[in-house]
Amino acid sequence: MLTVLRVRVRTLLKGRTVPMVLTVLLLAAPAAAQERPFGTLREQAAMQQAWLQKRLDTFLPALMRKHGVDMWVVPMREYAEDPVFKAITAPETFAARRRTIYVFFDSCAADGRPPAASCIQRIALGGSSQGGVFEARRSTKQAAGNIGRGQQAELWGDEQWQALKALIEERNPVYAEADLTVESRDVPHEAIVEEVIESLRGYLRPKPPAESSSPAES
Repeated sequence: MLTVLRVRVRTLLKGRTVPMVLTVLLLAAPAAAQERPFGTLREQAAMQQAWLQKRLDTFLPALMRKHGVDMWVVPMREYAEDPVFKAITAPETFAARRRTIYVFFDSCAADGRPPAASCIQRIALGGSSQGGVFEARRSTKQAAGNIGRGQQAELWGDEQWQALKALIEERNPVYAEADLTVESRDVPHEAIVEEVIESLRGYLRPKPPAESSSPAES
């Protein structure tokens, strides 16, 4: 809809007040465009949370099984998040909490059951449950401050690594059979990546054929 308005104003021109008429064209936007086509931010967050739940329930189990990944461990630091961080966390989560370790374990792979949402254990060592999609493990210690709820302290430091170690050991003997082991520690990401690549190179490098010994002369 096009609206024409004629507005009378007075302006100061060379010391004299001169009446002027301005024609203003107003283009009214459609009513639908004035609303929020994607809803409020709260509504968008609820939609994105539903997408996250569906992604972890349907896409992830089949992807892990396709590539033969029984356990996927994703450690990261605050403001040094893994590239997949936004794809596996709630829309309200801005950054990782100190050090956060996400663990995905396919409990159905060992006995050959088909991949399903119920097969994947999703555990967060540090941080929150991300809207209920992870089982958030807390410290065995009480929180230092009295917050009135008896909340456990945050999982952090050596206790966090011990929790990860216990998680992996619980799922033996699958991981005791690993062909390669690279220790993750508090060093730049690039250093761990280089160690993984070098370990893979060494493992995949063709081995020279074993020399066959000639039969002893009789």
